[in-house]
Amino acid sequence: MSAVGKPLVIGVNVNENTMRAPNPHVPWTAEEIAQTAAEAEQAGATLMHFHARTPDGGADHTAGGYAEVVRAVRRRSRCCWRRRWPTCLATASTSGWPTSPPNQDDPETSVDLLPIDMGSATMDLFDPAAGEYATDDRVFVNSTAQIAELMRRAPQLGLTPYLASFNLSWTRAILAHHAAGRLPASLAVVLVLGGEEFVAAHPTTAAGVRAHVDLFPPDLPVEWLVSSLPRGRARGGGRRHRGWRPRRGRHRRLPPHRARLPHDP
Repeated sequence: MSAVGKPLVIGVNVNENTMRAPNPHVPWTAEEIAQTAAEAEQAGATLMHFHARTPDGGADHTAGGYAEVVRAVRRRSRCCWRRRWPTCLATASTSGWPTSPPNQDDPETSVDLLPIDMGSATMDLFDPAAGEYATDDRVFVNSTAQIAELMRRAPQLGLTPYLASFNLSWTRAILAHHAAGRLPASLAVVLVLGGEEFVAAHPTTAAGVRAHVDLFPPDLPVEWLVSSLPRGRARGGGRRHRGWRPRRGRHRRLPPHRARLPHDP
């Protein structure tokens, strides 16, 4: 299908690791996530990403926690399912795999895509008002060996690799792993853009997107989707994102900091 006739995919990140200070509506429990998925679908979303959370907002990396969420979502929404597996988190290792594959054997708890973060980064947020970093010790680590292992295991579990890139070095890593034969012929990629606070990613501008896209060879089939934070404050900002609009049949994903799905001009 040509880019002109290609349907637009809108995705939503329903919670990530976000607490409720920037947005009191961030869902944590399985039922809250399912309700958010249903509302997002009614607003036009067809793809969702979630983190299993405890009732007080903590991280739940258990297979049971993810299974509970997927079951609840399937009862209320037809959105595609994404989840962040423990092995995709910083400092995690491939030893985390045994906690997750059991869910893939059950149609009620299985998911479709395996997110793989394609590099490492410093994750400290910058505070524009203070003119200084809020923290100075947060490092996100994904080794080449870990990434390659995730790619190897994905087809065994019926999962499609969903490749996340913060910057050009991560996008180049996608192309390198593809050249090494570890990825399907056609790629699914999410380009993560940052606001003023999240400096590890490209800025939320058209130029930030083009820098990634220009690296893709013309003959490489790539479905890419943009996950963007506002160009103002990355948490709870009231500005609408105007730096990029869906063009050439590509897609868009919205973060949990937004109270509702925006409509760009």
